[in-house]
Amino acid sequence: MSGRSVYAPSGARHGSDAGTSLAGHPLGAGVVSSQAMRLRNVVFAAPFPLETTMRFARAAARRPNARLRGVMQESPKGEDARLFSDLVRVADGLSAQDLVDACRLLSARHGAIHRLTGILEPLQVQLAEARAALGIPGTDPRTADLFRDKARMKDALRASGLPTARHKLVRSWKDELV
Repeated sequence: MSGRSVYAPSGARHGSDAGTSLAGHPLGAGVVSSQAMRLRNVVFAAPFPLETTMRFARAAARRPNARLRGVMQESPKGEDARLFSDLVRVADGLSAQDLVDACRLLSARHGAIHRLTGILEPLQVQLAEARAALGIPGTDPRTADLFRDKARMKDALRASGLPTARHKLVRSWKDELV
């Protein structure tokens, strides 16, 4: 990890992990309950905690058997700050490398990351690149790139034999007139 942009703000860890350690267990505080072992680490990434973005995070936080971790450029405030059991702030919320570094930090703290997700369209390629770099299942970079580039997506669908509406990639006003 480069250490250049990933950091955890003070108070970033919240109470979602509370109660999963068996401090009273004969083997000691390091023993984790079977409930905690079934929980999956889900990382939600977004540069900023906008209302529409946080609406999705709130829904993700309600998923059973999932511990929501976060990667953001700016920390959420108020009740939304408590959605994440841990949050890593990054310098650039749209940087694939910052996502990779932050996920490695979260993985070191909490174990394997089972899912890496986010809802912003401009972030989909970077999320896919981070998943590929970390071996996390999900949309691959090529598919995410096709999702972002509609002309290439239609060409790929047509090449696979699927009907698509006619289209033309316009790069200048001259292209539009032809």
